[in-house]
Amino acid sequence: MPKPRRASQNNTPNNAPGNGQNSSGAAGTGGKPVDDSVDKSMLRFDPEQVLAGIVFHVIDEGLARGVRAESAVQAVARLRQRHHRPAIRRSAWLAMTHHDRLEWLLAESRMIPLVGEDDLVILSARDS
Repeated sequence: MPKPRRASQNNTPNNAPGNGQNSSGAAGTGGKPVDDSVDKSMLRFDPEQVLAGIVFHVIDEGLARGVRAESAVQAVARLRQRHHRPAIRRSAWLAMTHHDRLEWLLAESRMIPLVGEDDLVILSARDS
């Protein structure tokens, strides 16, 4: 059985057409991260929005056709259990490419995406 490959491996240059550079992008439900803070300069993501952002960017980058459903449920449960709500400055988010956003979401959620033979991502918890 072939070994799954890392989903974040991408050879698309940052300035390639359609890479989403400097666009706001869809990062969560309704296309926007949670922004319930008084400080409007920060974007905060709830667990479902982290997952939605990862799914969007995995598909947008052409890395896979989606994320395995059971893996998605487990990923959200891990984020909820850790009470993790990543936050980033709005200006930093807007300056990122879609690939940069995917890398940031994966790093913040401590997940490693592996692509299976079915071209679906399995979100594995990163140790440490």
